[in-house]
Amino acid sequence: MEYSFREKNYKVSRFKTFLTNQLKTQSLETVFNLLSEFIEQNDFEFSDLLSILDRYIDYSKKIGLGNANLFAFVDSKIKKLSDPNNTEILLSVSSLHYKIESKYALNFIEDNIDKISNNTKEKVLVLLFKADTLLENKEFDNAFSVLRDCSNQCYDLYIFDSLELKRTIYEKMAIICELENKS
Repeated sequence: MEYSFREKNYKVSRFKTFLTNQLKTQSLETVFNLLSEFIEQNDFEFSDLLSILDRYIDYSKKIGLGNANLFAFVDSKIKKLSDPNNTEILLSVSSLHYKIESKYALNFIEDNIDKISNNTKEKVLVLLFKADTLLENKEFDNAFSVLRDCSNQCYDLYIFDSLELKRTIYEKMAIICELENKS
């Protein structure tokens, strides 16, 4: 879909290219203002919104916008457009929140994980993302617990999905055991 900006129409990918080209001749703050203006002027499809917010987060971090303000802006845009009961967006929104700060992703997952049906690949993938985030934060016991939950969620999946996911889960468990010198 195309969106308007200063009497021109852009697809999100083309607008992102436009921003990159503007960085060659203008300051980051000026380009950031162009991006902010583009976001405020348009009503995006959800996938386009995620893509443009990803760029917004990158630029915000570079100019030093505080994480709390950044999260408030991004979260307000997502809530405005998304259905709160749509479980298909949980992983993509969590990833976006993670780019801001891991605690926002963990909180979002915690608040929404129960909306996803048990024994689904989607739930396992979200739990794996949560475990990876906990591992990165060196919360090994919590990560191991989440991985155990992941393993329990794999039993009713298609056999090849189940095997692939269980291999990943057990590899991560082994990493935790090595880091903690446990068997």
